[in-house]
Amino acid sequence: MTLLLGIDLGTSSVKAVLFDADAARVIASAAREYPIHKPTPDRAEQDPDDWWRAAVASTCDALDQAGTHDVRAIG
Repeated sequence: MTLLLGIDLGTSSVKAVLFDADAARVIASAAREYPIHKPTPDRAEQDPDDWWRAAVASTCDALDQAGTHDVRAIG
């Protein structure tokens, strides 16, 4: 099985998807949200540490769902 990991870092969440390239199908996916901080009405900020924690957590969730950690490529 050739397992590919895709990570999408969006405005309010990160999504991880595991794709079996040999079978041409998604085998697992997961997402984690993170906050948008609004210190004043005209500003919006995010903490890159929140992005990192969410990326790690969603990736781990998807890998656990798949039951394997043998990833060949990440995009």
